Amino acid sequence: MNIPLLLNQEESTRTYHTLANTSPIPPTQQARSIPDHQPQPNRHNNKRAFTCEWDACGKSFSRRSDLARHRRIHTNERPFACDWPGCTKQFIQRSALTVHRRTHTKERPHTCEHPFCKKAFSDSSSLARHRRTHSGTRPYACEKCEKSFTRKTTLSRHLLTCHVEKRKR
Repeated sequence: MNIPLLLNQEESTRTYHTLANTSPIPPTQQARSIPDHQPQPNRHNNKRAFTCEWDACGKSFSRRSDLARHRRIHTNERPFACDWPGCTKQFIQRSALTVHRRTHTKERPHTCEHPFCKKAFSDSSSLARHRRTHSGTRPYACEKCEKSFTRKTTLSRHLLTCHVEKRKR
């Protein structure tokens, strides 16, 4: 199915559903990720009905699938393995595997839109962080001095090196 490039979300959604509904497979036999597009309970109402019981973790989630994914942190279950020859890395989430594979393929699908900037990144969070270099946004401010930073890790390092009281000897 060849889906054309569209300029706005409304047009994109309308075209997607039009193309999706032209499938030669009868609707009763088509697989659906959400049965008959029924609303998922708790998804957008901030109710977190699924709570992690692991060693008093207490994190809660609005979907059972999010809790199941979270539990893998505790069990160290890593069902998504890299199939690149010689690579033995495994991941908790499929999305992490997808980003990891790009280290092998050198794929960088997230490109900066700023004029004259040709930088590209393998993941969207790196692009978002890079955009701050163009906008000048420094969202991580030190509460002890006037400095601010583009990265949370840089703020943490600043706090450790500049504002930690001298240890007693």
